[in-house]
Amino acid sequence: FGYRLAPPSHQMMANVKCRDQNDEAEREALKKEFVWLLENEYTRKVADINKSMEECAKKFVSVFQPATSDKDIRPIIFRPSQTGDDSISYKVSLDGDQIWRADITIKLASRRPHKTSIKEHSAWKLKQIQDCANYFQVAQKQFHDILQSSSAMNSPKQIQKSFGDFISTLRQAVEVLVVPQLPDVKEVYSAELRGQLKPELPEDVALFFYISSDSLVLSVLIAATTQKGNTKSAKDQTTSYGSWVGTTYDVGSITYEVTGHQQVSSPVRWLQDVLAFIKDAQQLAQELIDKVQTFDAYGLEE
Repeated sequence: FGYRLAPPSHQMMANVKCRDQNDEAEREALKKEFVWLLENEYTRKVADINKSMEECAKKFVSVFQPATSDKDIRPIIFRPSQTGDDSISYKVSLDGDQIWRADITIKLASRRPHKTSIKEHSAWKLKQIQDCANYFQVAQKQFHDILQSSSAMNSPKQIQKSFGDFISTLRQAVEVLVVPQLPDVKEVYSAELRGQLKPELPEDVALFFYISSDSLVLSVLIAATTQKGNTKSAKDQTTSYGSWVGTTYDVGSITYEVTGHQQVSSPVRWLQDVLAFIKDAQQLAQELIDKVQTFDAYGLEE
């Protein structure tokens, strides 16, 4: 004999209806809260982000509108920070991503000081700054698209996607400065880099500039003649600090081994400002994402 299920009681049906009504009421309350967020919190955050982006863009003016010769530069003079070590000294004129003038002195033990400078009417390009500026321009375009489509920013998913992409691009702009990709030993001793200096340095000394976070760094490598096969080859070169020591390079039939590495740095104020403005924009965008995540599970739209 089979059993027949009893029909749901009036009380059970009333409970289900009550839960549905409560869920709908909660959803309506959340929807009103989300609309308030769009009309108030979202507007304030976007305005603050816009201010940070505009101020940051001003710092890149000399990169977006570069000088075309050393006569046109609006130079900022840099000298290395005081470290108690005067073996390397420099004075450079930095304009955006270009070093137009540089007076460099390198003092090595048992040698006369080497003095050199960047050739007149020539510029040493700092690719990291240009890359940072390029990523920033992409982020500007992403943020401009957000501003132009504010009416479409009516769902948590859309806000998270748009501002997530924006944050990711700003992160790339920061990383090219904070995590520099340093050249290998062959590039450092290449004729192209050495040819930018006048007079050229001896074949066992080389230098290059790069950016580390918000500082301009002058790095100097010192080498000595050696026998081939005694040390690691240049192809094993990595780009971490100090990894040049022990690598070799050839000049004609002579093999050199890098035996020393020294560097000095100088803070770049406008790069400090760039990193600060980008950090502010990232933080504000992340705060906005965090606020709308609460509503995401409900699939709310205005």
